[in-house]
Amino acid sequence: ESRETVNFKPQRTKGEPADAPVSAPVQSPGAVVGKWNWGAFLCTWLWAACHRKFWPLLVLLVSAVPYIGQAAQIMLAFYLGLNGSRIAWECGKYSTVESYCKAQKAWTVAGVIILLVSLVFNAAALYTILSYYK
Repeated sequence: ESRETVNFKPQRTKGEPADAPVSAPVQSPGAVVGKWNWGAFLCTWLWAACHRKFWPLLVLLVSAVPYIGQAAQIMLAFYLGLNGSRIAWECGKYSTVESYCKAQKAWTVAGVIILLVSLVFNAAALYTILSYYK
């Protein structure tokens, strides 16, 4: 199993002095950082903002434009799905690979729940609209 060094700056806890020693760079398996990130794919701009990437919020403004906005959202979802694991690791929120994996799994679960709830509401709306025109 190959390992690569990732530049990682751990966050200091509240009350910790600014001149406290910082540990050496964390070793991260390339397989974890290079994986598809379902949480980033399904939660796009919310996931990105929570991982200190704010440029995807601009896609929300473009979303109001017909066709272009939908294309931008789809491209953003695939970009974050492909690069989200690296972005999440490099944001500096996680001190261990285990905490990183646990957090990304929680994002995936949240994304799947949001997707399922959205599908149920859309199906109910479609049923309501179709039954109105019968």
